[in-house]
Amino acid sequence: MTSYAQNTDHDLMLGIKANDAAAFTALFNRHYRNLYLTALNILRRDDVSRDLVQDVFTQLWVRRHELEIAYPNAWLQQAIRFQVFKAIRDQKIDERFYDRLMETSSELLDEQPLLFKELDGLVREILASLPADARRIFLLSREEKLPYREIAVKMEISVKTVEKKMTATLKVLRTRLRDAMFTIVP
Repeated sequence: MTSYAQNTDHDLMLGIKANDAAAFTALFNRHYRNLYLTALNILRRDDVSRDLVQDVFTQLWVRRHELEIAYPNAWLQQAIRFQVFKAIRDQKIDERFYDRLMETSSELLDEQPLLFKELDGLVREILASLPADARRIFLLSREEKLPYREIAVKMEISVKTVEKKMTATLKVLRTRLRDAMFTIVP
């Protein structure tokens, strides 16, 4: 039986790509606790946190041949945060967890400034690709913290139009950020 204790995460990923289940188990055992604690710290729900970590590793195994992961630890940390955000968004979690979502963004800035900078750059790139009115609505809502009614007045459009454009913008952001998270390249 091969011992993987001395292997780097990168070596384990090479084994996983070659269908080595023992390498997958070693990576799982090495990172499970930290990923679980990351989810638990935000969600405060043991059962949901465990499920989300399982989801991350399941996706890693299922997509092992198509993923190009240069930094497995960073990828796993981002993947668990994505799963936590998705659980919150899908309202699998109580409303009180939205406050923790903001804390997590601050933690990411403090703990992994390069990853935060990369994600921030990606968000800005996505926003730059949007139509000017959609981008302006998003920035008024998120950066200036204006309610939809005030945005509508300021832009001389209906509240319904603001809602539709925000929904569309958020969908684009979610889709492109999700896609980017699963295509980390060396």
